[in-house]
Order: sequence, then C-alpha cells, then structure tokens
Amino acid sequence: MASLMNLAITTQSLGTKYLNSIFRISREIKDKTENITTEADYSQLGDLLLWVIAISFIIPFLVV
Repeated sequence: MASLMNLAITTQSLGTKYLNSIFRISREIKDKTENITTEADYSQLGDLLLWVIAISFIIPFLVV
C-alpha cells in the first residue's frame, strides 16, 4: 500500500508539471511603482480544472 502511495505522489508531481506547461495561467504582477508588468490571464483555468477532475477520477479507477 505504501508503494502505491509513493507512486501516486510521484505521478501527481509530474502531472502538475506537465499540466502547468500545457495550460498557461498567470496572475497580475506589478513593479514597485505600481505599473503592471504582467497581465492576469485566467482564460484556460476552466479547461485546466476539467482536466484535473477527469484525471483524478479516471486514473484511480484504472489502477484499482
């Protein structure tokens, strides 16, 4: 059981890395003079959430 948990934790960190590289989500960043250096972009957040929900249900059912 512990081996399966270690596998799940490793897969989770790799999955997070790859999903973050596919779905670009950025927050607004301001410099010291309150000028915006990076605009906020949450346009792909919905797609990311749907993929995470789907993956978190499908993969455990396939493993078990």
